[in-house]
Amino acid sequence: MTCQHCGHPDLAHGLMDARCEWCESCPGLHSLPRVLTEGPFAGKKIVIAARELVVVYAAEIDRILDAIGYPGALVTDESSLSDFSLEPLEYALAEEALGIQFEKDHERLVDIAQRLHGKPT
Repeated sequence: MTCQHCGHPDLAHGLMDARCEWCESCPGLHSLPRVLTEGPFAGKKIVIAARELVVVYAAEIDRILDAIGYPGALVTDESSLSDFSLEPLEYALAEEALGIQFEKDHERLVDIAQRLHGKPT
């Protein structure tokens, strides 16, 4: 997806009303790190990990997120299958939908996307 405000291709899906993290006039990710003010993590900073590979493999990442039942989820280059609450049947259904076997439940989504790249949908 691209930012509807500035046209930048690195849009964090669904977080900023179709505005990217790089757009200076957008409230959102560009203002991170933010410091949490409440709860058990008060005083801790939120920092989003790199998303370079997520952007490169955006189509494959979207296919994976659809297959595991989390379309539009915010993912980074460090996101893995274990970040999502999936039951064994859900893993099996996702593998069938994608036509691949997951190597392990903590496999990074970008690694799965690389294996999917070029495979027909």
